[in-house]
Amino acid sequence: MVDSLRKRTTSSAASTSVLEAGNYNQKKRESKYMLLTQANMVMW
Repeated sequence: MVDSLRKRTTSSAASTSVLEAGNYNQKKRESKYMLLTQANMVMW
């Protein structure tokens, strides 16, 4: 009982960290894109 509960919490924590890493990469990509578009606006 406790063992299955522990497994579930560790797996959910792992999936949460994976999701957070994905969100972090997405934000990093978006910020890079925003910087590029702002630089292009300055160029024009």
